[in-house]
Amino acid sequence: MDKAFINKVQQIILNHIEDEKLNVNTLSFEIGLSRSQIWRKVKALTGMTVNQFICEVRLKEAVKLIQKDEFTAAEIAYKVGFNSPSYFHKCFHDHFGVTPGEYKEQNKNINNDQSENKDSQQFLNNFFKIFYQKNKHKRSIRPSVIYSLLLLILIAIIAFLFKDKFLIDPSSTSNTEVQYFNIVLPENAPISFNTSQTVTGQTAFDISPDGTKIVYVTEQKGKLLLAIRSLDEKDIYILSGTEGAYSPFFSPNGLWIGFFTYSNTKGSLLKKISITTKVTIDLCSVSNPFGGDWNTKGNIIFGDNMGTKLKIVSENGGSAKLLELFIEGNKFTNRIMFPKFLKDGNHIIISGNPITIFSIKTGKGKTLNQSGFNVHYLNSGHLTFAKNSKLMVCSFNLKNFKITGNPFPMFQDIRTEIFNNAGQFTVSDNGDLIFVDNMPTQLVKFMWIKRDGKVLDTLQLPPANYGMFSLSSSGDLLAFSLSKEIWVYNLINKKKIKIPDSNEDGYPFFNSKDISVAFNRGSGLKRKISIYSIDRNKIIDVLNMMERGDLSDWSPNDRYLGFQFNDNLFVYMFENDTVLPLLQEDYAERQITFSPNSKFFTYVSDEKGQLEIYVQPFPTNGKKWNISQGFGFDPIWSFDGKEIYYRNNNQLYAVKVNTDSIFKHKNPELLFEGDFVDVSMKSFAVSPNNKKILVLKPLNKINTTRELTIIHNWFEDLKNKIPHDD
Repeated sequence: MDKAFINKVQQIILNHIEDEKLNVNTLSFEIGLSRSQIWRKVKALTGMTVNQFICEVRLKEAVKLIQKDEFTAAEIAYKVGFNSPSYFHKCFHDHFGVTPGEYKEQNKNINNDQSENKDSQQFLNNFFKIFYQKNKHKRSIRPSVIYSLLLLILIAIIAFLFKDKFLIDPSSTSNTEVQYFNIVLPENAPISFNTSQTVTGQTAFDISPDGTKIVYVTEQKGKLLLAIRSLDEKDIYILSGTEGAYSPFFSPNGLWIGFFTYSNTKGSLLKKISITTKVTIDLCSVSNPFGGDWNTKGNIIFGDNMGTKLKIVSENGGSAKLLELFIEGNKFTNRIMFPKFLKDGNHIIISGNPITIFSIKTGKGKTLNQSGFNVHYLNSGHLTFAKNSKLMVCSFNLKNFKITGNPFPMFQDIRTEIFNNAGQFTVSDNGDLIFVDNMPTQLVKFMWIKRDGKVLDTLQLPPANYGMFSLSSSGDLLAFSLSKEIWVYNLINKKKIKIPDSNEDGYPFFNSKDISVAFNRGSGLKRKISIYSIDRNKIIDVLNMMERGDLSDWSPNDRYLGFQFNDNLFVYMFENDTVLPLLQEDYAERQITFSPNSKFFTYVSDEKGQLEIYVQPFPTNGKKWNISQGFGFDPIWSFDGKEIYYRNNNQLYAVKVNTDSIFKHKNPELLFEGDFVDVSMKSFAVSPNNKKILVLKPLNKINTTRELTIIHNWFEDLKNKIPHDD
């Protein structure tokens, strides 16, 4: 596999040998791997960077052309992709120790000497023949002795001629050397990052504490299962009894694997499975948890109810206990994502903005001066976490829980899930790092499809990696996010305008008159909601009191903005410039959308253990209706208020409703099933006449992940680059 990969890279270089601009981008495009994946594989297999390897292939081709003696050195330079004969001359000399001209002369001498070498070989053959004939009757000299002597002479000659090939770098056998490897998984058992019908954005694999095994989620015949592999073997083993599994994690002794499951009929569970006996044991019920961890004291923690509750349960099972958390005497209200035990087993570290540490005995905590996700404490005295698709590392003092120094980006392009910012990496206790590269950009196009799923038309926007989008009430304008910017596209005259000073994904929504767009601006603690005037092409208002909330809708009467914060729903009222808490329950609520008459609102809640669509009056009066009757997300009202649309993964449903007085609804109707591209907040839009739906369709199919990168003895690299004082 490794030889085939290098041969493929080399062939691509040869195909583009005259292209002076050939680089890792070309290789990435033709091979279908990310730049960082190719860089690491080439480095691991050849010891060279990609540019060094390209240069070596060019120079080897130059040698072949020199040996043909048909071109000048300058001509050869251009034929192998150098844009300057002088630079070619320098590279050739640096690599071979001679200039191209000197090599050419040496090649002529070698050719002239070949006939002499043949004569010399014939002389040696004759000599050995005569020598043997003269001494074959002498018992003092046996043929075996002669051949032994000749063999020793031959070995000595070979050793001298190829001494550079046999030299061993002493550091290569060191037990502390940082080494890069690629773990290639079977074609029929790739890693699955799709946690079907559960909250997306979960971690998909883990490494055992001793660094000898990995467990990961894979999909087999439409079912999610766990697979395990020893790192010194190529075979993987599918673990039966793990149907619906996601977010696996090892026990401290590496003999068990904890994991969560989702089931429509049996409910969601926390389970464990023995890697020796393959026995599966149910531990407790869960509701859309965000990650778990296992300590040496026999406890398992997890962020339940979409991260709104921290719970702890015995490794032997039983009722999970709720842990109350406080920061400076105030109840902790941030989402609890990917909680991890620290070394003492009594403190946990929680991902988020900011990162926080708590005592599980007292519930008291403190915030750190950094934000990050899937945070791990490392035995090297560091913290590592994902942030903006980078794997960050910083020194951490375990005694006083303080970060010292600035985080250092160790890797620039690891896979980070859109939802929950889950970084797909894990680290063993002894310093083995495993991670997955970011997937190649998926190019998509806006397409109109009929209610039966047939494609009607494609918008005249170029293929790109578009984000969340929405339609204006007239159906003439489309607002969308692209590369952290917000754009407004006129579907009539085909012109588009970039909203100034927009960044992040934005979540844009039109007002009823189609003259303004509200969107999120900034990120983290500085995130605010801004109002943009289309006619004036400028930001006309910034709502400072709505920091950190994700905008979800602008009411059709233009009086309210709905947004979500920490899985609770809020409403901003323009009239008195105030924020009204709308739903603050023990469940996670998301994606508020106002009805066209602004008398009702839809939202998503996990109060039954899975995401479902609900409707309540606005303002609330205690009444509510479950309209999806099962899993659903991305609710959208039709512009006439007679239907509510929603998604169940790749299925689109419509529910007929009546909002004239008392809310009434019929059963959901499946419209079609097809390829959807998931984006944050809303991933489809409906035309004003309800006859067509705007979706994002993929143009290129992203391959499932079959390869992980493992860095052995990674802690050694950290100690050299990021000193710690713990």
